[in-house]
Amino acid sequence: MSRLVKGRPRSPARRPDAPLAGFGGVSAERWYRLGSVAVVLAVTATATYLVLAFVSYLNYPGVFSPWNNNWLSDLGSRDLNPQGANFYRIGCALNGMVMIAMFVTVTPWRIQTGRRQRALVGWAQLFGVSAAVALIMTAVYPLDMFVAHQLWSRVLVSAFAGLLFVSFFAFRRDGRSNVPIAVAAVVGYVSAVLWLLFGSAHWIEWILVADVLFLVCLVGMRTTGLCHERQQQLLRHRTTNASS
Repeated sequence: MSRLVKGRPRSPARRPDAPLAGFGGVSAERWYRLGSVAVVLAVTATATYLVLAFVSYLNYPGVFSPWNNNWLSDLGSRDLNPQGANFYRIGCALNGMVMIAMFVTVTPWRIQTGRRQRALVGWAQLFGVSAAVALIMTAVYPLDMFVAHQLWSRVLVSAFAGLLFVSFFAFRRDGRSNVPIAVAAVVGYVSAVLWLLFGSAHWIEWILVADVLFLVCLVGMRTTGLCHERQQQLLRHRTTNASS
């Protein structure tokens, strides 16, 4: 007979291998397997951007730095950087494509969490994918196509702001240190708001982009760690069932 809590039967605990409702009945095990590659995708996205941005920088004719009042987008301008613009544009496009895949792999956070956190993870995925699409579009429309580039840049920073605002609450874990993701979320969100308010301060963009790259890697690491732990739980669950 079920134990009563305030006159109502206690709800049965959710099985670790229960299917993920609302995602086509895909089992939790499959989502955990997919999420285990999140850190690989996060590091790949970050490394791709940094390497190709550095190659573009090496081809930049003249001084390029935040103290020289340069936008990072200057690297992708065919007028300012004729020899290196395509490297930067390709780096942004590839980074955006891989980031879309990475934000799909954070879906396991929506298993075995409360309703509020599941909703916040969903919002983080929406903002992350939106930012990735906007980043791709800034590569399609580089700085020398100023009007379109400015539009997509504002969409990109707004999506970054949304992602940073919900990230701490979406990807926090009880019993784990949440300080790194809290610091990244606060610093990045403040940078995004300052960029939207004071766009002429070019150096703010450098801080924002560095912070988002760090946050993406951090979310990838936390997702992979979460999935490895959940996979071990499933294994123990099966071992227990097999021996009983």
